[in-house]
Amino acid sequence: MSKPQPGAAHLDTKLVQHDPCVMRNITIRVPDELGRWARMWAAKYDTSVSRMMAEMLRERMRQEEDYEDAMERFLARPARVISDGGPLPDRASIHERDSPQH
Repeated sequence: MSKPQPGAAHLDTKLVQHDPCVMRNITIRVPDELGRWARMWAAKYDTSVSRMMAEMLRERMRQEEDYEDAMERFLARPARVISDGGPLPDRASIHERDSPQH
């Protein structure tokens, strides 16, 4: 196994049992400046760096799942014919909106 380069990310995992769920320990290596900032942020908000990272990862997971769900719903819709070979419709008619009033 090669020696990690300075500033390179390192990931180590092990399984830990906490009631009522199973949680995985993840060890990350970050630059000193980032580690100091993370500890200060966690102290400011009365939490731990572990909890902060878990919440960030959970939010990212939710965003990815929401995006995938939205894409599946969009792709499941029937295709919509927007032109019969003539001129293409304008944006307002595609989105079924009235033309803006000035």
